[in-house]
Amino acid sequence: MKFQKVDSADEITKYKNSHKVTVLKMSAPWCGPCKALEKQLKGMYSDYSDDDVIVLECNIDDNEELANDYNVSSIPHVVFFYDGKLQDLGVKGAHLDKIKKMINDGLGVE
Repeated sequence: MKFQKVDSADEITKYKNSHKVTVLKMSAPWCGPCKALEKQLKGMYSDYSDDDVIVLECNIDDNEELANDYNVSSIPHVVFFYDGKLQDLGVKGAHLDKIKKMINDGLGVE
């Protein structure tokens, strides 16, 4: 699993179309739960292949338009794509178990 900062819809499209599962994490640098989730996700780094799963990190303070595009009303807000197709408009909050389930579902792993 690899991590990439994104600042545009074009960047999101590029990455989501080249990975089996794309996790788009909408957050802000001042958000405590966002920092905690980032640490937890990075702790899962070796659980998934770089070719299969990518975590895109978007700072909503710098990207309000993207936040609006994905209906972000609270952060952290996590959106999932499977093979480039939007699956879920979001897990709101730092719910690692739900995030792992969505990743595993996208990979066809139980």
